[in-house]
Amino acid sequence: TEFLRLLASLEKMLPLRSPSNLTEKTLAMKLHAMSEGTIGELSLLLNTAAIWVIRNTKADKPECIDVAALNACGYISPSSRRSEANKV
Repeated sequence: TEFLRLLASLEKMLPLRSPSNLTEKTLAMKLHAMSEGTIGELSLLLNTAAIWVIRNTKADKPECIDVAALNACGYISPSSRRSEANKV
């Protein structure tokens, strides 16, 4: 419940033309998994996705964050970054 409230608050701050409905179950679960449950990572993820959406949305499509945008935006999770750092 608290995570969904946080998503609703953050969505209001996104500079996108269309609502993303971040509290929708599938999207909320993906956001939680990708950010690994941390607020800082969630903020980074949403900012990265919003920038990607703004740069890549065609005029006839809604400007919003969806699962496809999350997959395409280039965000790398904390555990993946740690794993790469440990390989060096």
